[in-house]
Amino acid sequence: VGKNLLEGCNALKSVLIASPNPAIHIRLYTGLGEDQKHVIEWENMVNVYASNPIKASELLENSGEEVTILEKVKADYIDSIVEERRSLLSIPERNGWLQFLTSHGKEKTDPCVIKLCEYLEEKASMRTVWEFAQTKDQFGRVAKLAAPRNIQKVFEKRLFFLGRYDIFKGPPIHQSATCVVVHATDAKMPEYFGDKYDEHVGTEVGTTVDEKKFKEILRNMELISHDDHNINHLFQRADVDKSGKISKKEFVDFCVAEIGCKVVLKFMRNKDQFRREVDGRKTNRLDPKYVVGSIRSHDTTSDP
Repeated sequence: VGKNLLEGCNALKSVLIASPNPAIHIRLYTGLGEDQKHVIEWENMVNVYASNPIKASELLENSGEEVTILEKVKADYIDSIVEERRSLLSIPERNGWLQFLTSHGKEKTDPCVIKLCEYLEEKASMRTVWEFAQTKDQFGRVAKLAAPRNIQKVFEKRLFFLGRYDIFKGPPIHQSATCVVVHATDAKMPEYFGDKYDEHVGTEVGTTVDEKKFKEILRNMELISHDDHNINHLFQRADVDKSGKISKKEFVDFCVAEIGCKVVLKFMRNKDQFRREVDGRKTNRLDPKYVVGSIRSHDTTSDP
């Protein structure tokens, strides 16, 4: 009997090691008696979960015991990241990392998600955060882009200049004794477009604008000149539902699609010159046909 039991346990181990589905491991684990659970190595279960972080709805039997075991496995998986035992991800673990972010990451009240965000925001090295943010899965999805917004904000806060600008690698566009000009992507451009809409329309939910107001907003943002005759064409592209009105979502989506989130940053050495340029742009109406408009300025005395 002892020999048969040992052979059965070895066969069970082989099945578990070969299975990439945590649900099978958890189902068999809960079916064993306390004196048999050692047959299934807990660390192996956590490693399988790291490559395929399922949700409770994917368990074979969504019982209280199986859900409890799954939550413990998930917590140990996050601990392995926080304790930096899982910093260099294998290919299956990269897929699992993206799967965890997209399927679990948006659960803001989940203790595991809270712990992960606190680690990435406050404790992890810049290099570690960068590696997790740049991780790609088998479908080519990049973690920093595929992650839900709450985790994207953590990546942006740690990795982007002023928590918003992803500066392009490579030589600057322009460099002189007094300034450096570089390309960047502004992660907060959609918020900027939404704020511009609110400035003209108000923050009441469900507001819309007609073609005249649409033109006014674009001119105020210095995106079109005062004699631009293509406004009707632009309005038609923005009016996705063809209602003759443009909602805030349609406006933001239009701006992101047509204008994008790419910006140019100009770093100025001399503060007096910086102040004169900022003031000059505010007091003088500059035609966007000939002068690149300024979205905002950052002063080292007020920005970190």
